[in-house]
Amino acid sequence: MGNGMWSLFIGSVFVAFLGFFLNSTHQPTAEQITPDALAANMLVYHQTALNYVIAHPAFTGTVPEGSMSFPNWYQKAANWVAVVGVAKVVVTYNSGTVPVSAVYLSKALHSYSDSDIGAGVSTADGKITPALMEPTAGVPTPAGVPVGVVVAYSQIS
Repeated sequence: MGNGMWSLFIGSVFVAFLGFFLNSTHQPTAEQITPDALAANMLVYHQTALNYVIAHPAFTGTVPEGSMSFPNWYQKAANWVAVVGVAKVVVTYNSGTVPVSAVYLSKALHSYSDSDIGAGVSTADGKITPALMEPTAGVPTPAGVPVGVVVAYSQIS
């Protein structure tokens, strides 16, 4: 299997694993949304966007949500948006407000993600400040990602 196929396989297993924990029949209220639950929901969205980008390697821009193949149990908990930059950096962020602290959300993202997915905050200089001093400081944010939002990010080689 090629490198992209392994990433797709690992991502699919990761999404299935998260689905086991996120499966529910109702939309959570603002009081029920914790940083951990929101981070897990964001990572499923991010992984689904990664799967799309791996299948469409020439794609750049905002990933069309209607073209992504979400697990049938998935219920989007926020206004996630996935953007792909020219350096093949895939960034997922929330285009609205979230009912949890950005610090807690970025720490929860960091704790849930593996070494292939980073977490941080977008900055005014067009880079990502990583959560918890990850070694990937300076990852460029794709055009269109607002400043100061919590992001999940991956770079595809």
